[in-house]
Amino acid sequence: MKKVIVALLGLASATLLGTASPAGAANINTAGAACHAFFADQQASVNYLNVGMSVGESMVVQCPIPRGPLATGATAGSFFIDGRTPASTSTTCTVVSYNFDGTMEGSISFTETNTNTVPTKFDHLVSFPAAQMSTFAYVSLACSLGAGGMIFGVTSLQ
Repeated sequence: MKKVIVALLGLASATLLGTASPAGAANINTAGAACHAFFADQQASVNYLNVGMSVGESMVVQCPIPRGPLATGATAGSFFIDGRTPASTSTTCTVVSYNFDGTMEGSISFTETNTNTVPTKFDHLVSFPAAQMSTFAYVSLACSLGAGGMIFGVTSLQ
């Protein structure tokens, strides 16, 4: 009887494994709380919030962007950067792709200008060609924020 149960369990496992669909890739969302001041002496002006990070004075912040290798046949690697630009200022960000040995593969910069008298939110899409996103590439974000500026987070599209 014990041999029959073991055989049935083995057959059931093989059947389940044979019919399981492959896992699909999922986006990777990274909260702005993972960011930090680019210059250590400004770290005291960084505020970590449940919706990201904000700065009390103008500064450059840096954020890691976790990602997985591009899918076979993918032509680009894309990221959404979400933040807030204070009133009457600009937020300038640069996303950098670099290899495991520190060699830069590519960089893309953008500026969000706010001419309003109140802060405005932004959601900016950045796409690198596949040639600039090798399997072992790392990606990071650096943004120059005005006082009161925020980074809510970054999404790596997979």
